Amino acid sequence: MKRFLVLTLLVLCSAFFVSNVKAQDGALVASVEEPICINPAGVSVVSKKAPNNKGYIVYVDNKQTVWFVKDLENISAKKRAEIVASKINTILENGIDPAVIKPVREGKYTFLQAGDEKLVTVDEINAKAVGVSVHELAYTWANNTRIALGASALRKDYSDVSRGFSGKESRYLGHTMTGMASWYGAPFHGRRSSDGSRFNKEEYTAAHLTYPFGTLVKVTNLRNNKNCVVKITDRGPYAHGRIIDLSKKAAEELGMLGSGVAKVKLEVVGHY
Repeated sequence: MKRFLVLTLLVLCSAFFVSNVKAQDGALVASVEEPICINPAGVSVVSKKAPNNKGYIVYVDNKQTVWFVKDLENISAKKRAEIVASKINTILENGIDPAVIKPVREGKYTFLQAGDEKLVTVDEINAKAVGVSVHELAYTWANNTRIALGASALRKDYSDVSRGFSGKESRYLGHTMTGMASWYGAPFHGRRSSDGSRFNKEEYTAAHLTYPFGTLVKVTNLRNNKNCVVKITDRGPYAHGRIIDLSKKAAEELGMLGSGVAKVKLEVVGHY
């Protein structure tokens, strides 16, 4: 009986919005005008033109999840939004737990992934268009989608990304240090870091004197045992006795904003 009701629901939803459905590589996707219910969870998934007419947005139950402001060389923002809407419907049809949706780093590419299904490539062009890093955009898209589907948000540090060094830099993996950490924020926000990226006080980054750029470091506050994983993007600190200078966001996660400094343990856990 349950199977019959689910199938009936699918038929009714598809029939009701038939004028707004088209084939995309053999899958059903929503048009840019109306939502369509085509998954057993009864969740509406639709791609629509953004309210300001700048790009396209994927809505899940009327919540913004993924958006594309810029076309890529070989595919339009509109088409990308339609494909993502189709893939989200597919994972719902397959009963995939939204808690498995997360960013995944493979080589130089970052994906939004649900189990074995890659939902979308998180590209630098669209990240720059909204003034954030690829990492930040990947976690924003992941968390928007997770929350819209009833799962909790992920912390936006580098704990969940794939890790790996290549060549001689692999010698840093597992390296540990103990010493004092400090943090920096607003006065440097938006300035160029030593690796060429723009410093964002709300991202999990840090300055270190010798670790290669892109090194992922687990930082543990030895007073309260709070920890997070940061990416090395800058050089410093230059104050005597300090071993790492953290972004404001990382310092907040470690519970050291008020004190300004804290004794920490560093452990190199990978490379981004």
